[in-house]
Amino acid sequence: MKKILCIGAAALFTFSAFSVDIFSVAGKKGNIKSFTQTDYTVTTKFGNYFRTPAAKTTHNFTDGKEAEEIHLTPRDVVIRKVIWNYDEQGNLSEKVCSNAENDLEWKTAMTYKDGVQQDHSEYDSTGSLKNRTIYTYQDNLLIDKTLYDGDGALVEKTICTYTDTGKIATLCNYIADGSLREKQTYAYTVEGVLDAITYYDKDLQESKIESLRYDEKGLLAEVTTYENDKVVKRTLVKYEDKGNISRISEYNIADKFGTTVNELISIAEFAYEYK
Repeated sequence: MKKILCIGAAALFTFSAFSVDIFSVAGKKGNIKSFTQTDYTVTTKFGNYFRTPAAKTTHNFTDGKEAEEIHLTPRDVVIRKVIWNYDEQGNLSEKVCSNAENDLEWKTAMTYKDGVQQDHSEYDSTGSLKNRTIYTYQDNLLIDKTLYDGDGALVEKTICTYTDTGKIATLCNYIADGSLREKQTYAYTVEGVLDAITYYDKDLQESKIESLRYDEKGLLAEVTTYENDKVVKRTLVKYEDKGNISRISEYNIADKFGTTVNELISIAEFAYEYK
């Protein structure tokens, strides 16, 4: 069974090696007080997999909103903290990052109008503007995201189009001279669930496809990546009893020794504390 999911433009308005925002698709459930993500590196010895904690991040919530993000070493030594601040309407208005000695590392500031984000500015430890992103809307849908450097020079622009039902149809990312860097197209099932994302390079040649599969409860269970009609990566998602993500495992798929092998390359585990 597949259930209808609503994925916001901001979550998908991104260009990265893995573009599907798994948390935006899966959502968060229950009255979460905090959750901790532990990332592991994976090595093989004598044909067996071994995992080693590499980093930990704890997210603390107040009144249902994230209030603090703490980055730690695998031995729980604090590296940095990010404080999340909100305006009177409940919009995220500021993030402030400090190191273990409480020295400012960076700060971001967001402004809103009529309930939608207008810009996003990032400042360094001295308070100097590093970059600014300006958002443009049409019919309450985000259609343009333009990034400038601290001096106001254009860095890149991302333009989005939508289906008749308001779901994202395409994302096109351009570099400063106006030439295409990458294009993404989005496909949905008849129920309106995100089914696949197809990626194209600057010459509009297909580079890869990410296909989504859901379990019988309608939860995202797997993202399979194809290149040249061949599976090259699988990302598996597991859930705990309340329906929140408990583990994300990533595998590279390769032809070796005359067969197809699944090589585990990374693991992220999530532990929750509820009110």
